[in-house]
Amino acid sequence: MRHTIIIAVLVLLSMSLNTVNAQMNERAIDHNPDDVERVWSAWQERYLEPVTLDGRNTLRVVSDAQTQVTFSEGQAYGMLFATLFDEQEIFDSLWAYAHHYLNRNGLMSWHIASDGSIIDVGAATDADMDMAMALIYACRRQQLEQWQESSIAPYCDSALSMINSMWVYEIDKQGNQPDAGLKPNPQGYEIIPGDLWCLSCDYPNGITNLSYFAPAYLQVFNQVADEGDWQAVIDRNYDILNQAQATACSGLVPNWNTYAGDPQEVSWQGETSFYWGWDAARVAWRLALSNYWYDDTRATTALNTIGGFFTDIGLNNVVAEYRLDGTAVNNYRKSYFTATAASAIWGMETPVASPCEIARPAPPITPDQAFQTVLRLREDDYYNDSWRLLSLLLMGGYFTRPDQDFVIANGATNLPVAESVPPTPTQPFTEPTATEAVATAVTEPTALPDIAVSQVVDVQLKTSVVNNQQAQFQIRVQNITNQDLNDLTLRIMVNTQEVSSNTPHVLTKYWDSSDSSLSALERYQGDIYYWDVSLDSALGSNQTWEVHLGINLEDWSSNLDIANDWWYGGIVSQDFATTQFIPVYNQGELVAGGLP
Repeated sequence: MRHTIIIAVLVLLSMSLNTVNAQMNERAIDHNPDDVERVWSAWQERYLEPVTLDGRNTLRVVSDAQTQVTFSEGQAYGMLFATLFDEQEIFDSLWAYAHHYLNRNGLMSWHIASDGSIIDVGAATDADMDMAMALIYACRRQQLEQWQESSIAPYCDSALSMINSMWVYEIDKQGNQPDAGLKPNPQGYEIIPGDLWCLSCDYPNGITNLSYFAPAYLQVFNQVADEGDWQAVIDRNYDILNQAQATACSGLVPNWNTYAGDPQEVSWQGETSFYWGWDAARVAWRLALSNYWYDDTRATTALNTIGGFFTDIGLNNVVAEYRLDGTAVNNYRKSYFTATAASAIWGMETPVASPCEIARPAPPITPDQAFQTVLRLREDDYYNDSWRLLSLLLMGGYFTRPDQDFVIANGATNLPVAESVPPTPTQPFTEPTATEAVATAVTEPTALPDIAVSQVVDVQLKTSVVNNQQAQFQIRVQNITNQDLNDLTLRIMVNTQEVSSNTPHVLTKYWDSSDSSLSALERYQGDIYYWDVSLDSALGSNQTWEVHLGINLEDWSSNLDIANDWWYGGIVSQDFATTQFIPVYNQGELVAGGLP
């Protein structure tokens, strides 16, 4: 019966929501699907581990490199990825592992040790919501006859069972239910962080995590579930979100809130409970998804403030964690924070200028630039890489509503594949006129193809200053051969599309461990230009050449945007880190790095 219900509801969804389809397709960023496939392949290789449970081959997501534990959230991310990439075998293996660890409430225990023992039997609501949506996607695949029925537990029935369990155990009700909630609760419909909490014992003002609030999912749950008022949950948690956003100039929200929308401290996070931190930043992605699927005006309003804040900061300047007054907690960047900020910029309609004190608002960034910035982020760890991929899939249009066709099906994609453009012969640099700039197609750097590790030189990059007026960085090149290299050249590649013809880019050399020469700026293709930095002497075996450089606009205006610059690679690093975004030539032959 439940199987029939979900099929019928999805048909109704398809009939009633087609008016939004054109708008959704327009928002999806044009890109080469191979670039996103490479990110997915790398994610699988790094984080999926085979495990045998009850004689069945399963897969788990290894969420912590040191402890080798599995979190239910990671398992849910993997299940979402597998459905969107049309990988039923991977999905079933992940689902088999998750199903093995369903607790007495039908929800996955959130913390599993490397040896398979359960560290915490309770569930985490964010993971439950992502997992339920993955099961709805799998159900949809089966209905479309793209997938066979599950051999573990039926997709459609399992999705409904999980949604109903969340309603019973993880949504607070008016009065004294459920056991995890407030007793008594005068209002109800708040999202409890898990099924085995005791809010009356520990949080008498209530506690909720707004990054668990997924209004797009809840709207689907409200259509397909056979119990629960999910619309009331949407309305109540938007109220809490609005109250939380109103407490500070940034419009950002803290990791944890009371039911009144005030910041709430938790013992394991301390002061960071009050930050736009490792929980809270997911709010941006979840709101962007709701705006994408349903043209959600409440999501738009919230995103305009969050996206406006990060537009003013500049996407290439986003660091890890912010206080609600807009001040940065740290000076280092992490993919998770950049990717979620990019989702906000992509998902908003009209950015609201931040009233926080921001020294110099950055130049505006387009949704396409936001996508490309995330695409070029370096691999990091499970959480950062998962949110990088989630953001790429959202902005690239892969997160379709359950009533729509999947982007990838039967091993093929319905996205147009971008054609590679051969490099044009180099020519003396002339900044394009205004007319030429309009007529010239914008060619933005894309992610590197797989490049073999160089057997000639090791190239490392360190960035010390990155803002909308100047970028200062250091490049270190080591000869890893057993002979001298006599003709080394570095290529620094920039994208000039953000400036007019009367403000050319300038490259300055501040320090050099050896003598080197700078070329004039020359065109590579489209709006991409480059300088060559050529070593004037030989670099001996195992010797290192280090050069310190800076880029600014000739008039030193605050319009510099390095987010699309190939050399940059999308990350600020206070330490030297290996890069493939600095091409190195020896005697005219490319020996390290790659080209856009």
